[in-house]
Amino acid sequence: MKTYLEPQNIDEAKKLIETYRAVNIEEIETLFHYHIADVVARKLTGYGSQFTCSLCLAVKTDCNVCVYGESVGCGIGENENTFMQIHEAETPAELLKAFHDRADHIEKLIRKKKDHAKDS
Repeated sequence: MKTYLEPQNIDEAKKLIETYRAVNIEEIETLFHYHIADVVARKLTGYGSQFTCSLCLAVKTDCNVCVYGESVGCGIGENENTFMQIHEAETPAELLKAFHDRADHIEKLIRKKKDHAKDS
């Protein structure tokens, strides 16, 4: 059985939600002409790299105390769908939708973690 560890980057997760929601289509379009979705996402939000992700940086890459909950948890299990949605976006509109879906997903994770903490 996996031991539950309290996430240490909830505040950063809330800021990341705001970042995902603040990005606009024009910002994406400007970069999309020169880069694939992963690179655009990294430049705008820190997505996809432990060296640029605000959540990774906040926990010093100790994934066990990340809101995602495990090593490379951002891209596996219940988090894989929205991670891959960003990775596979082929248009600026798809990437914008992926950002919003990822923000919604992170909000759900935070609620789930808070509920788990109450039950513990």
